[in-house]
Amino acid sequence: MLSCMALLILAASVQAQEDPAKALKKAGTALKTFSLDQSANLDKLHEAVQMIAIAEEGDATKGLVETWQTSGDIYNAIASQIVSIRQYNIGSESDLPKVDQPAVKAFTAYQQAMTLAEKNTKPKAP
Repeated sequence: MLSCMALLILAASVQAQEDPAKALKKAGTALKTFSLDQSANLDKLHEAVQMIAIAEEGDATKGLVETWQTSGDIYNAIASQIVSIRQYNIGSESDLPKVDQPAVKAFTAYQQAMTLAEKNTKPKAP
């Protein structure tokens, strides 16, 4: 019990120290690594979820389209894994990162990315 508590405190302190821009890059890299071999690199999906959470909260990165695009890709990967597990009965949902409604989170993230992209492409008034 005490070791679990220490692990949670350590994880929280690492998140607090991580630079949001670096976390965004690490999230994207972890997702790409996971995509190469989904069964062997499941730990990379967990890492991607942790890193994107930092990027979504960072002042320097929460206004970037890339943050929300990557977030949508990560949560979409989790939702796809759930569908595959249920459809083919291979693997276990308990091995996946614990995310409530990953498909909804993916949609919301993609929506945010679209909103930010539209703001960045609107012509400025003279």
